[in-house]
Order: sequence, then structure tokens, then C-alpha cells
Amino acid sequence: MTAVSSGLFNECTNLMHIEIPSGITHIGNAAFAGCTNLSKLVIPDSVTSIGDDAFYGCNGLSCVIFRGNAPTIGSRIFYSVKNGCTVYVRKNSIGWGVDIPGTWNGLNIQYLTPKMEIAVANNTGEGVVEVDGEFSNVEVASGVTLIVRGENLDIDALTAKIIPKSYEEGQSATLFKVAYAPVFGGVSFSVVLDEDSVDPDLTAAEIVATANAAAFGSAASGDSVYIDLLTAKQGLYYGIAVANDLVALEDAAADVSLVRAGEGGVTIPVVKPIGDAVFFKVIISDRLR
Repeated sequence: MTAVSSGLFNECTNLMHIEIPSGITHIGNAAFAGCTNLSKLVIPDSVTSIGDDAFYGCNGLSCVIFRGNAPTIGSRIFYSVKNGCTVYVRKNSIGWGVDIPGTWNGLNIQYLTPKMEIAVANNTGEGVVEVDGEFSNVEVASGVTLIVRGENLDIDALTAKIIPKSYEEGQSATLFKVAYAPVFGGVSFSVVLDEDSVDPDLTAAEIVATANAAAFGSAASGDSVYIDLLTAKQGLYYGIAVANDLVALEDAAADVSLVRAGEGGVTIPVVKPIGDAVFFKVIISDRLR
């Protein structure tokens, strides 16, 4: 899909925050018209055109972020949007046709600051943000890269200013570290999983023991099986395979999808024993598959 069809989300009042997927090139007529609870909108650099009335009546909209150049626009795209709504654009983008800061299509327009760009990248867990050599302490999520420009940069001092931030609520920042590499005109910093700080094999063994102990008691009584993933290293991925014999269990484990561990543990739906036993296998990994 390369376009948001005309009227696709018309009067979808449950929408509150939208980040248009990268690769979308066109937003159709009245695509989001009447989304009255929409407050924040991020438009990727792939969008080159926006149709008439695209965000007509989105009267809760307060923040619009454009990641690329100004698109070709239809009429009334932001008609009846919240008074004081601000459009944020990157400094190197072109085509806005107005002085910045100023007014564009009836909305305030300002340049996107590095701090706000980092916040947007943190929300999605991806992106590259350029900053100069002088910046205060910033939280950076796993998957986000900072390109710091400047000469004779103090790597240790800059690293100390970058605080690893969890990508999803519940992940522990202690599992992540700041990695750096030289780039043309500066240095790049990325927050990555610190594989040295976790022991997946030991953790997996502990969880499997807990899961199996719970499975035999809970499955027979019809209760759900609860596994505490707080001790399973937040930030890792996990999956649960269930079968009535060990051969089938290994086959199931090979195909199970992994999801990110959360802070509150995970509740596994009960699986009734087939025959005399039910087998659970918990797979722990530092990578999604």
C-alpha cells in the first residue's frame, strides 16, 4: 500500500496519535476528516501529496511533524483544526514557501528541534537524529542512533550524557548500553542491548522450571498459568510452546513467535492436558524472530 485511501479513517474518533507508515506517498481526500480526538500526527518523508480535507475537523490536533519536504497539498487540509496547532519541520527541508517560524496553511510552523526529533524516534524505536557536540543529558531508546557532529569530540563525556531509555514501558535500562562508532564529521551513538549483562540460558532454565511446575497444577484445575518475567530479564523476547509429548513440543517450539517481555509478567492461557501430561517450553532470546 502506497496511499491512505480517501475517507479511510473518516470520523474515527478512537484515533489519538498517528504516525503514517514510511512508504506512503499520498494521503487521500478526507482520509482522517472528523477524527476529533487525534492530537498528534507524524508524516514521513515519503509523503509527497495530501488531498482535500485530509484532516478537516480534527479539532483536537495540536502537533503535526513533517519528516521530509513540503508535500503538494489540496484545499482545507487542516480546516477547523485546534487553535494553536503547530507544524514542526526539519531545518534542511524545503518547499514551505513561508518564513519559519511563521504561519503555514493557517497553522504555526516551527523548525523541529533535536530534542523533539529524539522524542519522536524514541516513540517508534527507530531513526537517526543529528545533534551538535553540545547537548544536555538525553534519553535515547534502543534502536535510535544519534549522529553527533563536531571536531575533537570527547567520546566519554558524550556517552555519559546519553541515558538508555526503554523502548517499551517495562524494559529495564540496565540491559542496554551506549555503543559508538566514528562517522564522517563526527561520531554515531546507538543504544543497544548489552548482551554481556544478561544470562539467557540461566534465565530460560529458571523460567522453564517455573512454567512446568505451574502447568501441571494449573492446567488440571482449569486455571491460567502465570509466569513471572520480572526475573526473566526485561527487554528480552519470549515465546511459549505447548504440546502433549516432547517430540511435538520441539516442533512447536521451532515455529513459536516471540514477543517482548513486559514488567508485569505474562499470563499463559490454560491448555488442557491431553492424556496424562502437558508440556510447556519457554524460549528466551535477545532477538525477535
